[in-house]
Amino acid sequence: MNCQEALSLLYDIIDKEASEVDTRQVKEHLEKCGHCSEIYRVEQQVNAFLKAKCTDSNPEERLDTLKTQVIKLLDREDGGGTDPLASGGDRKYGAPPITGLTFTRYIAAAAALVIVVWGAFLAADLFRHHDEHFGIERIHLAANEQPAEFATVESTGRAFELCARSMHFAPTESVDGFRLLGARDIQIDGVPAVHLLYENGKSGISVFVMRKDQFNIPPSLKAQPTTLGGHTFYDHNCRGCRLIYREVGDLIVITASECREVDLPSFIPGAAA
Repeated sequence: MNCQEALSLLYDIIDKEASEVDTRQVKEHLEKCGHCSEIYRVEQQVNAFLKAKCTDSNPEERLDTLKTQVIKLLDREDGGGTDPLASGGDRKYGAPPITGLTFTRYIAAAAALVIVVWGAFLAADLFRHHDEHFGIERIHLAANEQPAEFATVESTGRAFELCARSMHFAPTESVDGFRLLGARDIQIDGVPAVHLLYENGKSGISVFVMRKDQFNIPPSLKAQPTTLGGHTFYDHNCRGCRLIYREVGDLIVITASECREVDLPSFIPGAAA
């Protein structure tokens, strides 16, 4: 296996998607080829850094390792000539003087690191948002687009029964000019919940009620509580939708709306029965 073939399989090897034969041949090549082995180590650091950023808020150690690997690779590429400042002899230098070419390379490497770090933070935020909030937002937006189909006597009666029997929660018929349009019994990530939909003719507010022992408020929000008017809540406010998480007795109550004019933190849709 030559260098081109080995490098073309690096990402498959790192992601553990290569066949056993390809993996063995690439590893045999890396043991013999220092150049490909160095590239492989850098790619591993990039991959590990990106994956770690999705779950780790302290990437500095991995970033320092990544920077070290990039600099070593640059030194390897630039360090093969003779030091023109040496007084005679043919002494090799480890870090050449900064010429236009090497300066451009270092700028490119620095820019690449910035892109990696920025992309990792963005990927982590998107991953966290999708994992923790997207399902609830999607359910709310779908109901708000077709409110008439949401409110049926059968689904509302079944949801109210679940509210009374299992949730021990009494919804309010109207809140701050919004009236209760209907309700459904649903599941959120496998957890039984009641979805209440309120509307005022212009916009809708979804209310999700579930048991606290079955559903956990995302840790990223739990660490940053907000208290307003004697009520403590956890606020997730993104471009698409705003979600307010509350603990009400043994329940978790989530209110959701994409309308920025709604005072969602003050919207109290009911109480524990």
